[in-house]
Amino acid sequence: MTDNEHRGERSAGEAVIAAVMAVVLVATAVAAWRASDLGSRAGDAERLGLIQSIQVQDFINVDWQKSYQEAAHAQRYLLAVAEVEAMEASDDAGLQAQAANQRKYVLSNLALLGEPLSTDPSYTRPDGSLDIAQRFADLQAENADLAALDPEGAFRRAELYHAEQRGYFIGTVLLALSLFWLGLGEITRGKSRLGSLIVGVALFLFGLSWIAGVEILWAAARWVEV
Repeated sequence: MTDNEHRGERSAGEAVIAAVMAVVLVATAVAAWRASDLGSRAGDAERLGLIQSIQVQDFINVDWQKSYQEAAHAQRYLLAVAEVEAMEASDDAGLQAQAANQRKYVLSNLALLGEPLSTDPSYTRPDGSLDIAQRFADLQAENADLAALDPEGAFRRAELYHAEQRGYFIGTVLLALSLFWLGLGEITRGKSRLGSLIVGVALFLFGLSWIAGVEILWAAARWVEV
């Protein structure tokens, strides 16, 4: 084989390797971008989870505060009822008149302040005490804004994004190893060049397959999560 033929063979081999390396470089850049995008999505989901966790706690605090405020008004109402009933049972006409006046004007206002604990028997335990925990649970169930919050779901989505990002990192490493072997093929000759090219292409194809598998797997996981 003449020198010109040798040079032509080397040039053809270098051109093939250069073309493959260009494709691998593009794939590596896309994989790195995707990994970065997944990290950004994971961060957004984590921030959303933190914000919603704070909002949930705020709703819990407000509902407990409201439950105890209503319970305080209901207790005053119940005490006033007991006082009025005692005056009504008295033989003193003055006390009876006072009781009638309080029942007409005072008890109705106190009942309004303590509703529904003061008027709904379902909030009264068998021992006569008020079931504040049940009132709190009802307030939570009635809160449409609270029902719309899902901090745990946001954290689960963040974890899915992080897991997918880790999968992309592995794929990116495989593509980087492919570039290494292809670069090695550029500076070698003969069988060494061919071997490096084969290893580089094999790593490239394996890296692409890995990334495709990661994308399909975690897309399915997110679909199930939704």
